[in-house]
Amino acid sequence: MKIERFDVFYIIGLLFSSIVMILLILFFFYGSTLINFTYVIFYWTIKFLSGFGLILTVTNVFLLLLKFTRKRISKRTLNVFIFVQVISCVVLIGYSIYSIISNMNEIQSAPSTRFLEWIDILLFSFGLVSISLSLYLIPLFREEFQDSFDDGVFSRFRGGLKKVGRGVKKKYYTFRRDHVNIQIKDHTTIKEILEIWRSKFATYLLIPLGIGSFIFTPITFVCLVFWFRFFILDEEPTSYERVCLILSIFFIITVSILSYIFEWILFTSISEYLWSIYLFYSLGIVLGSGVFIYHFTKLKGVTLADIADYIKDIL
Repeated sequence: MKIERFDVFYIIGLLFSSIVMILLILFFFYGSTLINFTYVIFYWTIKFLSGFGLILTVTNVFLLLLKFTRKRISKRTLNVFIFVQVISCVVLIGYSIYSIISNMNEIQSAPSTRFLEWIDILLFSFGLVSISLSLYLIPLFREEFQDSFDDGVFSRFRGGLKKVGRGVKKKYYTFRRDHVNIQIKDHTTIKEILEIWRSKFATYLLIPLGIGSFIFTPITFVCLVFWFRFFILDEEPTSYERVCLILSIFFIITVSILSYIFEWILFTSISEYLWSIYLFYSLGIVLGSGVFIYHFTKLKGVTLADIADYIKDIL
């Protein structure tokens, strides 16, 4: 097998970054502000993706429920169904804001909040696992990761969104008695939009993800080289690059979850910045909710002026 210059560079880079990692752990790990800050960047990135992905998960759950109950649900029940979904987004936003405030004020755990702690652990772990599987591990394993880099897909989808909205509204007026199937079409469209947004975030955020893994320098090297090959050189990654990125994502996600649950030093060293991590989590939820509500109203033909008029009528 012929060894290319890039192969040599990659091997040397992994060896050198491994040496750097050992030196960092031996001499600079404990109490290093730089190391702590880079790990905070990792949590900022992954929690933002987790928050955005949580809204996509809610959308998928409600879409499955709609498909399962399409023959037994009335229009009134459907409206309640939609209202509950919107309220779910609001509740998630409220909970994330509560997490920010509680960590800023260093509120100590009490028996009444123990349940919320377990909910937080489950949401945190689920977010990391779902994000790593859906955005990195599975696409890399199937060699489909590069699809999310295709700007043409996003541009065509965004450009065709207006036509999609018109088509849905036309069907809505034509088949206005079949409200459930129309809502399923709307939810499917919104789900696809959210998936494209999330995939874009995942690819662009490979750099902060790599920088945030600086304590494990080989992972930083793998992420940055992978990103550079796609965005700068516009080249197809090799099979061993994909394998290295899969192993890197799996390792850092596993360490992050265990550090969070068992309060290892990797997490306790940045505990004072925990409020900022939840801030990015909240930003992901808010952005995901905003994308959902915006495109939902757009597909229904509702404008900001309509909403303003409706509010005026209520007041």
